[in-house]
Amino acid sequence: DPSENRARLRSDGPDRRSLRQRLRPADRAAVLPLLYTLVLFAPLDVLLGAATVPARLFLGVQLHSQFDRPYISTSLGDFWGRRWNLAVTTILRPAVYCPVRSACSRLVGSSPARLVATLATFLVSGLMHELMLYYLMVEPPTWEWATFFVLHGFLTSGELCLKWVVGAPSLPRLVSVLLTLTVMYVTAAWLFYPPLMRGSFETMAAAELRSAMGALSTSLFQ
Repeated sequence: DPSENRARLRSDGPDRRSLRQRLRPADRAAVLPLLYTLVLFAPLDVLLGAATVPARLFLGVQLHSQFDRPYISTSLGDFWGRRWNLAVTTILRPAVYCPVRSACSRLVGSSPARLVATLATFLVSGLMHELMLYYLMVEPPTWEWATFFVLHGFLTSGELCLKWVVGAPSLPRLVSVLLTLTVMYVTAAWLFYPPLMRGSFETMAAAELRSAMGALSTSLFQ
């Protein structure tokens, strides 16, 4: 039963919840989003990139990295379209974006069709993430993740409109990166992280990781 397993992972002992126990509720709201950001950005980019090395060495297969340094994104379009979770981007582009854009182009023209297709793609992504969150946390949906992705659909569409009206901004690269990461962090802390924080996701993930490492160690050295 997923709910029983989740309860078991949460009650594995005080040492596994020590970070939450040390932090006051007011401090958790500041510290945990930073922790989640570090876990999402650094390990995913590095570890999944490193996972391509054995495939190349032992199988002669060149696997594409699923993340391309998202921490240097210069815009939301750059982040979502070219750097973050490229496997999902590769799926959603032909499955949602291209068909919607093609259908809408005949009705409203090319430029508005790009906006509609962008919004539709983020909406589908948001619904997919809500389903994933339900299976992960076994909690009724709060639609925060869906709202997060729909919001970014509007923000990314706004970027497109701004480029069409005034052209690409000539900001220094560092400023563009800082602005992009600030928007990502603020919106994630507002909508993406709270369901994970309420569900003690970091405790569950740490327990699952220890369990997996223990099983791997047993199988290797038994």
